[in-house]
Amino acid sequence: MKSIINLLFLSIFLVSCSKNAPKPGVYQMTFTGTYEMTGETSLETGIATISETTKDYFIIGNSKIHKCGKKIKGKLVTLLPNLPLIEIEGTWEKKKGKYYLTGTYRATYITVLYINGTFEIKSN
Repeated sequence: MKSIINLLFLSIFLVSCSKNAPKPGVYQMTFTGTYEMTGETSLETGIATISETTKDYFIIGNSKIHKCGKKIKGKLVTLLPNLPLIEIEGTWEKKKGKYYLTGTYRATYITVLYINGTFEIKSN
């Protein structure tokens, strides 16, 4: 009986981490945050391409973002002028045929300035 319960739990865990989404394509990025030292707000937008998706990660630009089920986490290298390196943590979902990646981020700008905020990346 105990082995059946363990097998059931393992099956549920493996299925929950096996979705190959978000799908490859062009995505619109929006990052809204606040500089830690000055309190000034930051709004950055841009375009990114997801080129590969597996059950464990996806590639956005040249960055590998790890995922398990709907959760995502990783370091995103961008061409956005104020956000060259962004650590993101959040979730992905599909709504009305579009993929959305949302969550929080921490960006390093000029090695000593930090920006904390929220992000949304959605498919076109």
